Amino acid sequence: MNPRNRKWLLYWLAWLLLGVYMASMDLMMFPKARFIKHLLPMNILQNLAWGIAGLGVMAIARRWPVTRFDWSDRKNWAIELLGT
Repeated sequence: MNPRNRKWLLYWLAWLLLGVYMASMDLMMFPKARFIKHLLPMNILQNLAWGIAGLGVMAIARRWPVTRFDWSDRKNWAIELLGT
């Protein structure tokens, strides 16, 4: 597997594992809920949506990087603040 594909696999695997972890936390809070039918799909889909949003934030950060902490970089600051 090439490094680029490995990076994507690890990125989505991390979001998937976070979804499973959060589903198990929900199971502790709601023990009568159905884990496989309700909690697991809901949490995995929610975390995959956050993964997609994270890709958008990273694309904005690459396109308009904040390189300085001064007034001359205000356009990039505004774009990044509005994008997140």
